[in-house]
Amino acid sequence: MVRVGRQSGIALVLSILVLAILIVVVLELVYTTRIEESLARNLSEGREADMAADAAVELAQALLDQEKSDSPDTPDSDWAGKRSGLKLGNATVDFEITDESSKFNIRLLNSKNEKVKKWAEESLLRLVKSARTGEELENDEIEPEKIVERISNWAGKGETREDSAVDGIKAGDEEEELRLLSIAELLFLEGFTPELVFGKEKTEEELKEEEEKEKEKKDDDSLAAGEREVKKEKTPLANLLTVWSDGRININTACREVLMALHEGITEETADRIIGHRESEPGAEGGAGAPPPPVQPPAGQAPDPTAEKWFQTVVELRSVEGMVDSAKQLDVLRDLLAVTGKAPAQGKDAKEDYADAPLCVKSGFFKVSIRIKCGRVFRSYTAVLKRKADGGTAVIFRAEGVQ
Repeated sequence: MVRVGRQSGIALVLSILVLAILIVVVLELVYTTRIEESLARNLSEGREADMAADAAVELAQALLDQEKSDSPDTPDSDWAGKRSGLKLGNATVDFEITDESSKFNIRLLNSKNEKVKKWAEESLLRLVKSARTGEELENDEIEPEKIVERISNWAGKGETREDSAVDGIKAGDEEEELRLLSIAELLFLEGFTPELVFGKEKTEEELKEEEEKEKEKKDDDSLAAGEREVKKEKTPLANLLTVWSDGRININTACREVLMALHEGITEETADRIIGHRESEPGAEGGAGAPPPPVQPPAGQAPDPTAEKWFQTVVELRSVEGMVDSAKQLDVLRDLLAVTGKAPAQGKDAKEDYADAPLCVKSGFFKVSIRIKCGRVFRSYTAVLKRKADGGTAVIFRAEGVQ
């Protein structure tokens, strides 16, 4: 009887052990199945996100292509702004088109034209100084001169590209060296922090507060554009610099800091007048934000009664107070044109007089920033579009996660 009891105890132990092994095997199979299912779903949603990004780029191209060839690019253009909540299949897409010609192209620092190179270095220093005046430099923050020096050294190395339109580095004539493919690569430079390049990351509540303040400013009609309080903050370099443009600055989309960087004669007051011209409605009178008098037409032609508030040509800048001052021998457009080694054409059409200056009203390069949510997948993409000479746009750069 004792022997039988011992044998029954062993059988029970073996049964429990076998059952435990089976449970472990079953649980492992279930776990593996769920992992593979999750991986397959992520792969499927990732591919759908990629296709949605392609669709967003094509939509951005369509928005740019529908613009008239003779109309200037402005913040009021149909392509400008952010599109949110677009449904493409199972994906939700947010994308924004920004004008890269509104920023300073650091590739000019590597121009083989010494005049262009010197102007670029001086302009970048003015730009960085004006962008960093919001508050005192912090202990770990590098000085503007060091910022310019390090960017200049970095931009002068690397692979070749040749799509710049500023004289001296014109496409097809000379090759220009370029290392940077994205402003995000500035983070590789010593002392360049994410706060310096992209600014401090803000919470959703802070972003909502900023939107409400912007709405309040727009709704406040009691103050002229130039009289509104301007809060001094440090501007991230990514909002001011680019590596994707032909080197010319669009005077309709450039911010105050970029306008001031173009020439030492463009003071903050002059830049505000330029912005006031862009923001004021046609026919407005008085106030610091009122548009300047229209450019006088060639002799024998009547003035255009339907003047637009945006600059239609570069030469219209001469009508802004402070751009030309005979007493100070100041002529900003003349000096900017001299950078390229040319003089005003003085042709029959006034708009061609300063066509070779590093300025424009029609942009050639645009960045498309895309954010996509598809199921449990969140992805961001960046694409750069270039306007072709024969019409339409071409995708010249596309990557995931690049800013």
